[in-house]
Amino acid sequence: MLIAAMRRKLDAHTDDDRPALQSVAGNWPAPLTQQAATDASSGPRRFHLMPFSRGVSGKSTVLEGKTMGQIQIVGYESDCNCEHCGRALRHGVRLSDGRTVGATCLDKKLTQPRVYQGKQYRFGAEFIVKVAKVVEFYSPSNWARFGVSASSTTFEASA
Repeated sequence: MLIAAMRRKLDAHTDDDRPALQSVAGNWPAPLTQQAATDASSGPRRFHLMPFSRGVSGKSTVLEGKTMGQIQIVGYESDCNCEHCGRALRHGVRLSDGRTVGATCLDKKLTQPRVYQGKQYRFGAEFIVKVAKVVEFYSPSNWARFGVSASSTTFEASA
């Protein structure tokens, strides 16, 4: 009954009832992703692929010309020295750049905190040691058994 009422209502309206939505040529307006925009530097018109080039805060959401250094955990080493602070370590974390550092130095000094829904957090030294051991002793197909993924082995380096 409700569907029949909606059909009658839709059938009652024709395209002539809605002239404001149609352009002069009789076509429907293009969606936001296909509207042409002029750019003074490029000259001719070009199409925007993304309707929103700025985030909610008004800042650009794209990193323009900035590349952050990536640090990746590639292994584990026991009974070594930290190449960052010089401490004797029981658990050492091998990095992609060849250094062996402690989990605390990696977590607090060498990397940026991660961001989730606007809140910053860090993994913690205990989890970093666990990640290093899993990367060292298991194949990547078995990492999920321990709660480790490829993204949890990669960090943004501090400036």
